[in-house]
Amino acid sequence: MVHEFDEEKQNRRLEELLKKEEEDLAQTLSTKYGIQYIDLSQTSISTDALRLLPEALAREAKLAVFDIVNRKISVGVLSPQNPKTIETVESLKSKGFAPTLYMISTSSLERAWSRYKEISFASEVKAGVLDISNEEIQKFISETRTINDAKNLIGGVLKMKKGFRISRILEIILAGGLSMNSSDIHIEPEESYARLRYRLDGLLTDILDFDLETFALLLSRIKLISGLKLNVKESAQDGRFSIQINTTNIDIRTSILPHLSIIF
Repeated sequence: MVHEFDEEKQNRRLEELLKKEEEDLAQTLSTKYGIQYIDLSQTSISTDALRLLPEALAREAKLAVFDIVNRKISVGVLSPQNPKTIETVESLKSKGFAPTLYMISTSSLERAWSRYKEISFASEVKAGVLDISNEEIQKFISETRTINDAKNLIGGVLKMKKGFRISRILEIILAGGLSMNSSDIHIEPEESYARLRYRLDGLLTDILDFDLETFALLLSRIKLISGLKLNVKESAQDGRFSIQINTTNIDIRTSILPHLSIIF
């Protein structure tokens, strides 16, 4: 029996092997230098954190600031002994930031740097728009002042017919995040349920659990409005969409991680 050679499949396997070798090397170096290792292909990258450094400086210093909570920042580096890396980290400290260094691979660094284009073109390029009337989003915001409000509203919507409830759940999740000043929203699937969490005052706070069928529908809806590929599940995807409240346009960035968590 003759097997046809699948060049695309072989190239994909080669890429996966090279990436694994690269991540293994970063892990080994993390032990050598005594700092934590992280794979940014499986981690949300905050554009607010990236804004702390110009892209040109981040590239010159071979690092990326990928997360920020209050004044605590997470910094991915190729080498903690690189003189420009040290100089840049010290500069961040002098501005009152408390950095934690992470050893990362070149692939991780390139992924972080690729997010700079969202900062540059955020006002010009929009992947999608979630169409919510001003009156409706204002109503949701006024009704979701507390965690219990969000729980009760989403719980009520879960009883609606599937065709109607997904858009309404997404609207209420966003309204709750806006009204409670959440810096980001996490939707995380577990073995038998999905969990909604808001980051409030720097801490991830559990809001409620719901069924995996609703999570799958919600995931598809968020991918669609964020301009992401529905069939990609094994690699991270970053996108964005916008909502409008009165005359204010709010740009919302999304990250879909390989284990299918949604962060926006």
